[in-house]
Amino acid sequence: MTTDLVIGMAGSGGDGIVAAGESLLTAAARKLGVAMHCAHLGGMFTPYFTTDPVTDLATAKRSNTKAHAVFFHGMLKRGFYLPPSQFEVGFVSAAHTARDIDRFVAAARSTLLTF
Repeated sequence: MTTDLVIGMAGSGGDGIVAAGESLLTAAARKLGVAMHCAHLGGMFTPYFTTDPVTDLATAKRSNTKAHAVFFHGMLKRGFYLPPSQFEVGFVSAAHTARDIDRFVAAARSTLLTF
């Protein structure tokens, strides 16, 4: 599935871009057998390394913080500065393009291969 197709399905602006990235990121993790749930709201997103949806602090605390640290450092090495804690959020705006999301997802796939 291409980013353009996902964005078209998800809507426009920051929320559509985040939904596209979240869908592609979750699909990449699933394909690689990595337990990850990417939560998003509007232009905010956070990947949690857990199989369960994160709906509150208690479910967030059950996710794998060591895996998040590996993901953070792997993405940083690939040129993407994400929040260093899974208890913070990343932001995407309408200024981000489908190409930006494609680059992000490619970097995430590369990072997830190291798990």
